[in-house]
Amino acid sequence: MPRKKSSTRWIETFLLPGMGELLEKVRGLDGELARLRGERDALARELAAGQRLRDVLLTGQGTPLVEAVGRVLGEALGGLGLNVSRADRTDGLAIRQAGKVVAAVTVRGPLGQARPADLRRLRGLLEAVRPPGGKLPKGILVANAERKRDQRQRAVAPFTPEAAQAAQEEGLCLLTTVQLFNIVCELRRGALKDPRPLWDDLRATAGVYHKYNDWAQNLRA
Repeated sequence: MPRKKSSTRWIETFLLPGMGELLEKVRGLDGELARLRGERDALARELAAGQRLRDVLLTGQGTPLVEAVGRVLGEALGGLGLNVSRADRTDGLAIRQAGKVVAAVTVRGPLGQARPADLRRLRGLLEAVRPPGGKLPKGILVANAERKRDQRQRAVAPFTPEAAQAAQEEGLCLLTTVQLFNIVCELRRGALKDPRPLWDDLRATAGVYHKYNDWAQNLRA
C-alpha cells in the first residue's frame, strides 16, 4: 500500500538511516523502468508494422495491398534513385526516375488465378501514365492470387496460361506478392545488397518472373 502523502513537507528532511540510499535506488529503478517501457513500446510498434506488412502481402487486396507493394518496391529500389508512388487518379503505382515514369504497376488480389482481365487493367494504367507522344513504360502486374488460401495449398501457377502468354507477347512482367515478401525478407536480412540486378530483371522479364519464388524459404523454423 502506498504511503499517504504528508501534509507537512518539512518532515521529508528527516531520514532514518538508509532511507536516502533507498530513495536513490527507487529513483534509479523508476528511470530504468521508463527507459524499458519506451524501448518495449518502440519494439512493439516495429513488430506490429512488420506483421501488418506480412499479413497484407500474403492475404490482402485493394488499397492496403497496393500500398504494401509500393512500400516494398520503394524499399527495394530506392537506392537506385527510383521513386514509387500512387499513380494519379488510379489504383496503381508509378515508378519514376528523375521525374519520368519508367514503369507502372497494377496490383490485384484475386480469389483465384490472375487472368487476362487483370492485364487489361495494367494496359489501361500504362496508357494513363504514358507521356504525350512517348512510348509505354514497363508494365508490371503484381498478383496475390488465391489470397484466401494457405500458400501450401495454392495453385502451382498463380497466373492463367492465357494471362502468362499474353504478358510474354506484350513484354509485361508478372510476379506475385509472395515473391515480394521474399524480396523484402532478403533485403531486411542484408542479403540483397545491390538492387540493380533485381530492377534489371523486372524490366527485362516478359511473362512470369521466376526468381524469389520459394514460399517455404521464410517459414518459421
